[in-house]
Parts: sequence; C-alpha cells; structure tokens
Amino acid sequence: MPLINNSMILISLIAVPYTSTLFPYLTSISINGLFKHPIWERYNHLKAYKSDSCPISRKNIEEFDRKLFHVIDDYYSKDIREIAISCPGAVDTKKGIIYNGGSFPFQHNVNLKKKLADHYNIDVAIENDGRCAALAELWLGSIKGKQDAVVLVLGSGVGGGIILNGKIRHGGNLLSGELSFVMSGMSKETNEATFVGFEGSAVEFLVEIYLFPNQNIIFNYML
Repeated sequence: MPLINNSMILISLIAVPYTSTLFPYLTSISINGLFKHPIWERYNHLKAYKSDSCPISRKNIEEFDRKLFHVIDDYYSKDIREIAISCPGAVDTKKGIIYNGGSFPFQHNVNLKKKLADHYNIDVAIENDGRCAALAELWLGSIKGKQDAVVLVLGSGVGGGIILNGKIRHGGNLLSGELSFVMSGMSKETNEATFVGFEGSAVEFLVEIYLFPNQNIIFNYML
C-alpha cells in the first residue's frame, strides 16, 4: 500500500532575539511519522536538528496534542513572535480550520490556529503544505521573481501550489493546486475511486524499488 497522501505537519516558531532586530531565529517542527525539529538561524542556516524516537499516533488527537505542546514548550520563550503552521488538508487560512487532515484524519474540522493561539497567547498563521512549498519557492527558490508558476510536491503524496500574478491561489473550495484529490481511476467491480495522492507516492515508489529491485513496478505509479 502506498503511504497516505500529505503526511506532514510543519510548525515554525519565529523569534526575534533582543541582540538583533534584523534576522529572526526559526524553529521548525516537522510532524510526520515522528516529530522532527530543526532549528534555523538567519533563515537559511541550519543550527541544530533533533528527532524524537517515539512514533506519533495518527488516530488519537489527545495524544497528538500532548506531544505537540511538549515539543513546542521545549523551544518556547519570550522571544517568540509568531507560530506558523504548514499542514495537510484543505486549510481555511483566515479561520484557521483544517478540512480533511490527510494522514491525520482527526484534524478534520479542527481549528489548530485557534488552539495554539489560545494556548500560547500569540499570533498564529496556518496554510496548506503544498501551498507553503510554493510560497517558499516564490520567496527564495526556483520561481523567485516570477508572477505565474506551478509548484509540484512529490513525497509521500502529491501536492502543489499555484501562483498567479505573484500571489498564491486557494480556490473556491480551498483545493487549488491540491493534486492529491485528482481521480486516477475507478474500480468496475466496486465503483470506488482511486486518487493520485494515494497512488502517486514518490516515497513508496522508491521503497518498492529498494525492496524489489528485480521487479518492473514503474507502471504501477504512472498516472
């Protein structure tokens, strides 16, 4: 089975140290199978990296929240100015509500923005992970300075973001650029649909090549 689509949540703690008002420190907490939290200094310098050894529950929101707050608390200080969240699912950036949490289904209809804002009494921003990747490329990456572009994210699922007139597009249903929900097939026996995000996993594709090097499996992943 391919890995489920869109399986990472990234939490960034943005702080401006009293010694400098020019460059913020940035702590990013990546939530996939484990909590991973690199510490960035001056935007593009990796200062340190940690990874917890305990897998994260994909079904229990109480356990997830307890672990999330514990990891954030390890880095939280009075210097923190904002928390930024990159997560799977259709995200209402204004309200902060996540719809369809990808491999974290318990995040459906959860206002993660409000939950963190109330807990830490601080400003919180939230966005879909594919669109965050597009914004990162627009800011410092391969499409810097471009007005119109499409960014594709190939990982445990298939995501993306669309830039038009220099701005990220969300779409009427908050799914602009979200390729995970593009239908890739339909079973004649069950009438059940299959989707790109569940069958187009680049990570799972590489795993199968490693495990079964003598088998021709590439056609299983052609869209």
